[in-house]
Amino acid sequence: MADFENPTRKYKYFRPRQAFRGTANLTPTNLPSFALYHTGLNATVLIVRYWELTLAAAATVLTAIQRGVYGNKVMTGVGIVPETAAPAGNVNSLDTATAITGDASPAVVPPVYGWIQDYPFTVLQPGCSLIVQGQTVAQAARVTFFWEEILIDQLDFLYEL
Repeated sequence: MADFENPTRKYKYFRPRQAFRGTANLTPTNLPSFALYHTGLNATVLIVRYWELTLAAAATVLTAIQRGVYGNKVMTGVGIVPETAAPAGNVNSLDTATAITGDASPAVVPPVYGWIQDYPFTVLQPGCSLIVQGQTVAQAARVTFFWEEILIDQLDFLYEL
């Protein structure tokens, strides 16, 4: 067996049967806030491959990871392979006057912000939320998340060369 090879991993680089997407819309009176919440068991992590926040106007966008549920459930993720079992991930939204303390402030081309890269944005542990928040009040917003649910043991083989 070659180095960096994990025989228990069914797919390399991308696992379509473990991939999910979800979206939410919000027209807030305060700050538009969204979260991907990991509802799963301790054996899995969510690999956030892509997220996109579309705002009505240009704004600063902050992201943060927080333990616990953030916001109210809008939807459970949908498998990209039809009839896939429900994932360990909910898309939540919240109209809040409280700005998050962000750990990243990505910008692509306003008014669309996100993470459109080959490598994952974050690895989300069970019971944690990835929060995405626009810092301008009262503007319509839409978020889309794309993630994979993998076993923690598969994490070491995520970045094969």
